[in-house]
Amino acid sequence: MANIQVSQSLDHDVHLLKEMVNVDSQTNNVSGVNHIQKMIAKSLNQIGFKNNFIENKEYATGDLLISNRNGNSNYNVTLVAHGDTVSGPCEKYSFSGSTTQDYLFGPGIADNKAGILIALRGLRNFLEHKKYPKFNIQLIISPSEELGSQGFHQAFKKIGRASDIVLGFEPALNEGSIITSRKGNRWYKISVYGQSGHSGRVGKNALNAAHELSLIISQLHQLNNLFSDVSVNVGSIKTNHDKFNIICGEATAKVDVRFSTKKNRDIIHQMIIDILNSPTIVKKNTGERCRTLFSIEDDCPPFERCNKTNNFSNYYNNLIKNIEGISHKREQSGGAADINYLADSNTIAFDGLGPIAGNIHRKDEYIKTTSLDSRSKALTQFLIHLDEEFFSNQITT
Repeated sequence: MANIQVSQSLDHDVHLLKEMVNVDSQTNNVSGVNHIQKMIAKSLNQIGFKNNFIENKEYATGDLLISNRNGNSNYNVTLVAHGDTVSGPCEKYSFSGSTTQDYLFGPGIADNKAGILIALRGLRNFLEHKKYPKFNIQLIISPSEELGSQGFHQAFKKIGRASDIVLGFEPALNEGSIITSRKGNRWYKISVYGQSGHSGRVGKNALNAAHELSLIISQLHQLNNLFSDVSVNVGSIKTNHDKFNIICGEATAKVDVRFSTKKNRDIIHQMIIDILNSPTIVKKNTGERCRTLFSIEDDCPPFERCNKTNNFSNYYNNLIKNIEGISHKREQSGGAADINYLADSNTIAFDGLGPIAGNIHRKDEYIKTTSLDSRSKALTQFLIHLDEEFFSNQITT
């Protein structure tokens, strides 16, 4: 493939990146997130995209940005990134670095503002070479990925079903690997109800919710030994009292379960139900037991590895290798992302096409400067390949 020349210098694009990083777009800062969304929309408008902002009718988040540019067929390529971040800039931590330095720093620079820049840069260069592409292009920018993009899941699934290819711009894994599958997660809020009382007076003949919950957690921990791809983690335990001499009447745990396949998700779910439906502690004089309830607070499906994707992810990986001169792997990520909702068994999809990065979700998050250029070139070349080879063949046949 011929060498792709870029019209905008890296210095010019890094200036845009600096502006984005220095906007506080932590997920709950709705005005900051919407400011980022509008900055992105302005850049997309300049290269012929039409922007649509979707309000979240269920949760207090920023607006979802869906931007489209029509091509000369019914084939659809969707790119996905997010404008919200875990951390925001402050007096000590903000954008730092320059294109002459090896690394650029700043809260949210890797996750996901540099990924957005790589997508913008790659699209701009592609459209300068192919003004009338043979496929429609859609860019989705979530305002709340860091909190699971709740309120937009059905929209994502609908977009995914209409997409032939989905490309995710989360940061690369492990010094450059792209992501061909992601674990899903299901968050359980488990509440146990016993009977409160004075620990010295009631004694052992009590329904202690904290004790029951401890026994449940012990059984949940054992589920980690069943499948290599399944993890069960207790992130929080709370009770309704903060005393030494009180029998706990109510205790709650927040449990994160991760899995690679829907099959294992369903198996583990049934095991959790069986545990919760089998209380251990019995009040001797009455036979009463604790009551246990649960709710599923988040239910993200796994982005499963798909054979249909292999040739495309391998081709993309080879483009990166030819540009960077280094071989990278195609790997699974233990974390979920928006692509989990967009990809299904009929969709060619892979992720991690953002920058080479480190210290994700920390104030001193960083990216490798040269990866801004190399990863955007890889995107441009991949889109040209789709236009000249894949979709051309699909149209002619």
